Amino acid sequence: MADYSVKTQVDLGLVGNGPDSTYGNFDDARFADFFDKASKVYTDLGTPPAAGYTPKDLYTNEFIDTSISF
Repeated sequence: MADYSVKTQVDLGLVGNGPDSTYGNFDDARFADFFDKASKVYTDLGTPPAAGYTPKDLYTNEFIDTSISF
């Protein structure tokens, strides 16, 4: 089952290397795009993000081991 899970996740593009060939790190532009879209949804629902929050406030690549890649 684990092999099937890994293959399916890779095939669907759910997991993979970041733009610098590191597995599991966040891409700044991609996360900013997600943040903008999610912020709009939450704002439309009446629960906007707290004032002053930026995408960079919500994640870090500080603990990513850059020697690991697919």
